[in-house]
Amino acid sequence: MHLLLKNRTANVLSVLLLLAIVVSSVFVILSPIDASQAEAHRLTGAVLGWQWIRLITPFINIYAFIFLVGGAIWSAWIYARKRIHRARMIGNIAIAVGGLLPGIGGSFTKFGYTEVLYVTEFVGLCCIFYGYWVIRQDGTRSVHGNQVLVAE
Repeated sequence: MHLLLKNRTANVLSVLLLLAIVVSSVFVILSPIDASQAEAHRLTGAVLGWQWIRLITPFINIYAFIFLVGGAIWSAWIYARKRIHRARMIGNIAIAVGGLLPGIGGSFTKFGYTEVLYVTEFVGLCCIFYGYWVIRQDGTRSVHGNQVLVAE
């Protein structure tokens, strides 16, 4: 977000996101626990007494999706359209795929396949790291003004 938006807008959005995460965390900590809902072999949100807390997570996840995956796709599109910096385009595609994989794993979790989440999170982090590495190795200047300032 800080690489794609004006600093003031990115700062305001960062504060709002941080506030939502802190408030959500406090609610989770304060929520009564229903131990009878616990499963011995997997984690479950069913143990939370205040189930309404789980309604907050889609907003945080959608926000993250828009800026991580959407920002990477947007950057890859710009590099592809201008036919410049192929490595930066590939790196952004890898970052977008890496950001998408945990969401796919989370969907499997909803259907009872919790183990898939851990695999997709790991592979997603590897993709994000690879994309970052490819972009850093490229050595060319970004087409995004904020990124140029950060790199220098």
